[in-house]
Amino acid sequence: MDGATVAEFLETYRGRDKIYRLISYFSQFVASGLDKLGHTQSASRLESLGSALSACRVVLRLGDDLAMWQVTKAYGLGSQVGHPVLRMLGIVQNVFDQLYYPLEHIAWACDVGVLKRPSAFWWVASIAAWAGSLLTSLITKLVKLTQLNLAIARERTATLPSSTSAASSAHPIASSDDEDDDEDEEEDGGTAAAAASVTYSARQPQGKVRFDTVPASTLRARGHSSEYASLHRRNTPRPTTTPQQPSLKTQRRHLLLELVQHLADFGNAVHWMPPGFLWGGKLSQLAVGFNGVLSSLIGLYLMLARYHQQLRNRNAN
Repeated sequence: MDGATVAEFLETYRGRDKIYRLISYFSQFVASGLDKLGHTQSASRLESLGSALSACRVVLRLGDDLAMWQVTKAYGLGSQVGHPVLRMLGIVQNVFDQLYYPLEHIAWACDVGVLKRPSAFWWVASIAAWAGSLLTSLITKLVKLTQLNLAIARERTATLPSSTSAASSAHPIASSDDEDDDEDEEEDGGTAAAAASVTYSARQPQGKVRFDTVPASTLRARGHSSEYASLHRRNTPRPTTTPQQPSLKTQRRHLLLELVQHLADFGNAVHWMPPGFLWGGKLSQLAVGFNGVLSSLIGLYLMLARYHQQLRNRNAN
């Protein structure tokens, strides 16, 4: 990405939020290491930076309820989702996501004195909603990963006879079509993806509404409407208004990354639950910071990948 693209990305709310999140957790991670080395003053400054950015993100999320409600309303009872298990999981996750925001808002209001009552209960409730959303998302992605693996296996089986036939009749010198094999290796799942109805959902965990819109003069980049995209095969005409289909291998790679991302976040969410609940309160600051950095880097990578693909789609049209 060039400088203009990065600047456009940072103009978006979700783009900035991802950067703030990464810096916040990285500050906590480094501060823990410095504290162990005896650099307490430097550690304290980094902890203050991380806490300030975290508080900033809480305030910015005060406006996310309506956007989340639009996502929940659009999904409804999931009639557009063919798999009944995925449909039910989507409904459950939307409930957790919808609860997360008002619970966090109440906790914040208690902390700043708007509401004259302790905030501890509301913070625990909001974290529990986040953990529930993450757990539901993990189960959803495991189901989708199983579907993708089956679809990839069927695709491999379906293409095996034609590949064998082509190999037996091929001239010893490679044809010109063979030169495109390497370029198309990542693109071989587009048609099969549609046939197998294994559409990858770009839902974001922890109640975070999908990628927001950039200025109207540029790209509308809501992540839940983009779906991961792959390139069409060379010389295959397509209508310019048809979204490019994702390859099955790309979908699987992104699913595996999101599984790691959500596992890291789930580890932190349980840690912030009251002591005595699983590993509540048992992780070190270094472990919490590491989980947050890992999750943030994966989330930033996936968001940039979607954003970059949307730019390519826009330029192609």
